[in-house]
Amino acid sequence: MKQRNLSKKLLATTLCVLFVLSITACGGNNSSSSNQENTNSESSNSEYTLSSFLENEPVIFYKVHEFNKDAKPYCIYYFNDGRITAMTSLDDWGKTIGELSEMEDEEIIESAIEAQKEYIRKQRQVAIEEMNSAIEASEEKYAEAMEELDDIKSQLGAEKYAECVEEIEEEYSLDIKRNITVSGGGESEGIIQISIRELLELTEELANSDESVHSSPYEIRINTDATGNNTETESICYAINESASIDTFPFFYDTENESGWFNSITFNSYTTGIVMPIYDTFYVTLTTESDDYLMARVDDENTYITVDEVGAKETVTDENSDEFKEMVAGEFSNRYEDFIENCPKIAALIGDLWKK
Repeated sequence: MKQRNLSKKLLATTLCVLFVLSITACGGNNSSSSNQENTNSESSNSEYTLSSFLENEPVIFYKVHEFNKDAKPYCIYYFNDGRITAMTSLDDWGKTIGELSEMEDEEIIESAIEAQKEYIRKQRQVAIEEMNSAIEASEEKYAEAMEELDDIKSQLGAEKYAECVEEIEEEYSLDIKRNITVSGGGESEGIIQISIRELLELTEELANSDESVHSSPYEIRINTDATGNNTETESICYAINESASIDTFPFFYDTENESGWFNSITFNSYTTGIVMPIYDTFYVTLTTESDDYLMARVDDENTYITVDEVGAKETVTDENSDEFKEMVAGEFSNRYEDFIENCPKIAALIGDLWKK
């Protein structure tokens, strides 16, 4: 009997010990699991400011009106090696975010650059066609005016007839030089004198030149609110690209009028980055000042981007730095040297303007 009671006591004690160990073990596992989950959660959150996000080069931003798989970017901003390549005329590119999500970055940039070049080619061809139409119309009007004048020649004296001929030639001649305003952007502009026939010749020279898509240095500028202490908007500023038309050449610029020599992408201060998947790719979407969206690939859905605070490293506040202005001036100088080789006639014509 005593033996049986002893056995029961030993069994109860053993079960009790096992139960305690079981509880301890379960508690330990839960704690470990919880800690691991917290660690994973913390490590998976990627929080960036705009400037720190751009350090993860290469970075591609797609500008769209809406963010979904069918959205078609009409601008691309490619950040690499501390420079930006802005392709801002991609309306006819036709690629959707869904298609781009399945392409490699290198393939995307190559395709976008070719689309930008195709736009430039088309615009230049349109300019040639418009010039030819203007020449044809001018010749027809000249012929009509001279025919009408000859019909009344007998009623005019020789002197009056000569005056009328001179007026008609001034109005319709293809060889008389006229003032044309050449713009560098903003209020930066100059006047050149050129005839319609010469203008066509220069347009053809431009059309036959290389349609370069240049990269540019950029600077991140914080624009403060009324107090000067808080970020209201944040801009990425970069040197403007060449125009496709003969009457706009940003090789000259007015440093007193900054809008004449750089473009900018401006983000609202409430930008935090909405992350959404497009097929198997995650995109963070930022809101611009114009209420469009910029989308960029990210590694996961826990990525957040905010504007920089006032005084952040790698940024300037309210005004662009003199160093950046000098870099842009050097950029234009280098581009102009290349331009002289490709379009010597145009370069000779606007040579006095480019350093305005």
